[in-house]
Amino acid sequence: CSRDWSSDVCSSDLGSLDSRFLAAAGGPGSGGNTLSVLAGGRVFVGGNFAAAGGEVRQSAAIFRDDGSVDPTFKPTITGNVTCSLVQSDGRIVIGGNFTSVNGATVGRIARLNQDGTSDTSFTTGTGASSTVNAVALQPDGRILLTGAFTTVQGISRPVLARLEANGILDTTFNPSLVFSSGSEIG
Repeated sequence: CSRDWSSDVCSSDLGSLDSRFLAAAGGPGSGGNTLSVLAGGRVFVGGNFAAAGGEVRQSAAIFRDDGSVDPTFKPTITGNVTCSLVQSDGRIVIGGNFTSVNGATVGRIARLNQDGTSDTSFTTGTGASSTVNAVALQPDGRILLTGAFTTVQGISRPVLARLEANGILDTTFNPSLVFSSGSEIG
């Protein structure tokens, strides 16, 4: 092993499997679609699964740095989580093709608190009309989303939209998108 003495990492360990991390997700139609790193080496995983690490988890789980499931994070999500991001305060924005989070009807976008409860201050109304495939956080706290949707919160926003930090659609952001086929959207 050639060691970089400025860190605790052996160069032969770089790119190798960390055998201490033994996470597993599974269940009917199982699969993980997105992951986000949280403080303390914890990892959020979202997807389409019914169990994670041998415990019942509906489409979302947090794994500790040793690969065990965080027992305090237990949201119930009906549908597939395809994307996620972690905000500086630890709250997790999720997007996908889900219609319910913790028993409340949502439109494919939601924000979770660190314990998996729904963040009720994040108001997305009817949400997106179809799947949200990606979310990104801007430096000012606003959230970009893209996907197969044509409307967001009942307003025409094909493919791309921006939400204010509180989840409400930013109506000043209305890009006109042109694809390589020459067809224009927006």
